[in-house]
Amino acid sequence: MREWVIAAVFAASLPVAARAADPAFNPENGPVKIVVGFQPGGIGDTVARLFSEAVQKRLNQRVVVENRSGANGMIAFEATAKGKTDGIALVQCSTGAMAVSPVLPGVVLPIDMNKDLQPVARFVQSNWGIAVPKDSPYKTLADLIDDAKKRPGALNYGHAGVGSLQHLAAEWLAVKAGIRMQGIAYRGTGPAVLELMGGRIDLVVGSLGDFSAQAKSGQLRVLTLIDDIGSPQFPDAPQASATVPGYAVTGWIGVCGPRGLPASAIRWWEKATEAALTDPDLQKRLPDFGLTPGYEGAEAFARTITAEQARWKAVIDANNIRAE
Repeated sequence: MREWVIAAVFAASLPVAARAADPAFNPENGPVKIVVGFQPGGIGDTVARLFSEAVQKRLNQRVVVENRSGANGMIAFEATAKGKTDGIALVQCSTGAMAVSPVLPGVVLPIDMNKDLQPVARFVQSNWGIAVPKDSPYKTLADLIDDAKKRPGALNYGHAGVGSLQHLAAEWLAVKAGIRMQGIAYRGTGPAVLELMGGRIDLVVGSLGDFSAQAKSGQLRVLTLIDDIGSPQFPDAPQASATVPGYAVTGWIGVCGPRGLPASAIRWWEKATEAALTDPDLQKRLPDFGLTPGYEGAEAFARTITAEQARWKAVIDANNIRAE
């Protein structure tokens, strides 16, 4: 059973603040906070810390990163959704949690991600691509598609679990290209990349942050980019949309808060996000994790989430995907 299914068990232990008593937004009352739903050391945690450092430098405002791991990030989401609406504490939110989990059958969530959370600002986009073993016979995406058409179901790809964004991105490629591939679920992207390096699977569709280090060291090859953004790490990699029109996948990371945030809080976080993304150190380090600046304010971010939910629901429905 997926870890997030047990998230509801923790609900009773999470304090629910009396919203009528929430103070007005005032960052001068103390440090503002980004709650991260995973342990320190991962890409999401690192991005939150880079962002907090950039805000400190640009606005002279301290931002604390608090890790509340568990239940596939849902402990942090539930705590934030049921916390104070003063805007002091927001939760880091990403594509999987906001655009996939709410529309994936079989997922049990402790909160309504659309009704209980307020998108506030998006700060980065993740570059996505398709990686193949270093000695793969496929030199282009067209090569891979041609072989998949000749041998339906023979190619296999690794992903981080049924319903993960990696899984859905690969299935959407199959739909758009008119091919059939076999998906193999692993306990995370890392094991799938190891299998790819060993030549035991044919491809992995995922964030460049999942395999860019191995690709740059020659252990893997980036066959194509699928995000239509372009990556400074792989400037010569072709775009998948040139071969499969309309196929593009981009992940993102931002911050969300509980519903009922004061407008002043939203404006402050929007300003802080824009300011942070002008920091040269942040801009320099983001590509190391397969990320690029990608600011959106609250209204645009909400529209992006709505559009992404519709897109992934269509992929899920077309392939009869259900969380396991």
